[in-house]
Amino acid sequence: MIRENLNANSAHASMFTSPGNGTHFVRRTSTGSGSTATSVGGLAPTWLKIVRSGNIFSGYLSSDGTTWTLVGTDTIPMANNAYIGMAVSAANNSVLNTSTFDNVNVIKAPDSIVAIAGSDQSTAGNTTFETPLQARVIDMNGLPLANTAVTFSAPITAATGTFIIPNADFQQTGNVTPSATVTVTTDANGLVTAPTFNANTTNGPYAVSAVVSGSNTPAKFNVSNTTPCAYAISAGYNVVASIGNNQMGSINTTFNNLFVTVYNYAGQRLCGVRVNFFAPVPGQPGGTFGGQYYAQAVTDNNGIASVGFTANGTTGSYNVTATTGMDPNATNSIVKFNLTNEPPDYQTPTSTSEFYYVHSDWLTDMGNGHLMAYQYGYQARRVSLLSTFLILEYK
Repeated sequence: MIRENLNANSAHASMFTSPGNGTHFVRRTSTGSGSTATSVGGLAPTWLKIVRSGNIFSGYLSSDGTTWTLVGTDTIPMANNAYIGMAVSAANNSVLNTSTFDNVNVIKAPDSIVAIAGSDQSTAGNTTFETPLQARVIDMNGLPLANTAVTFSAPITAATGTFIIPNADFQQTGNVTPSATVTVTTDANGLVTAPTFNANTTNGPYAVSAVVSGSNTPAKFNVSNTTPCAYAISAGYNVVASIGNNQMGSINTTFNNLFVTVYNYAGQRLCGVRVNFFAPVPGQPGGTFGGQYYAQAVTDNNGIASVGFTANGTTGSYNVTATTGMDPNATNSIVKFNLTNEPPDYQTPTSTSEFYYVHSDWLTDMGNGHLMAYQYGYQARRVSLLSTFLILEYK
């Protein structure tokens, strides 16, 4: 029995059976109303089940606890928190009923399943997606459901992928079975993680679904297969600066990372290519890769390699060179990042006697004995701040 409260006139849904009077789905759809029953011919001993989905209550009968027959269903408005228990009736006020119940279970039905991780990612064809697909199953009160079966499914054709399922002898043989579907059980926190998922060789976006019995809306993971990255087999590369060129930054600070993309002469992006980055020699404007004047990075599945770079303490413009060879002065297969080290941003002077230096050819006469400064090197005294430019007084 499921009932809203313990009052005698409470709304309820119940399943009753007896050795001689059949099986009945009995319910009271509102407080204080009369009870109605739907009856079938099954006799005790038998299996009974009541299922609640929102305000819809259904009673079932089974001879084996596996295959269930619907006896009746009804809509009964009821609060989320309700009472569940065993009810007996002698149908005779002068005698007592003695009944035995076994295999009693109260199972929280899932209310929803939501994608937690693994959506909105892409990978090259015939490679593994980096982030595993993970979902959470919760009940109608928002509480996690443990030990709940979730089935992940990928499309059958076109752009898709397969789950890599270890065989029973995996530890001894390493054998696996690729499959478009897999069923996994949630942990104590209601979380479920799919096995490794590999893209096929067809490009394009698609959705992988995760469904759980009792929830009408599956979780969706939007993923995409991209053009496979070719592995380098010759020395013929085209190196292209992707991100990081033409940057300006204060001395002794870090620039945004420098990115290059490597192609072969057929226009395919190349995986696994070593790209060498060279900074100017010490004693001039430049910087270092983590304290070194040389760095090496390997292109990823998208043909991209990147490094971090920090300006030294000397102002001026210069080039950082990237090449697939070891000669920073080579004329082919190289790119140059044009960078500029600028003076630091000065703070507001504490008194009008503080002096600053600006380059004379970066000053503009504003009249009335004032200058607008764009860079440093000429002795002047700052008087005020106008927009993003400093107003300086001749000294």
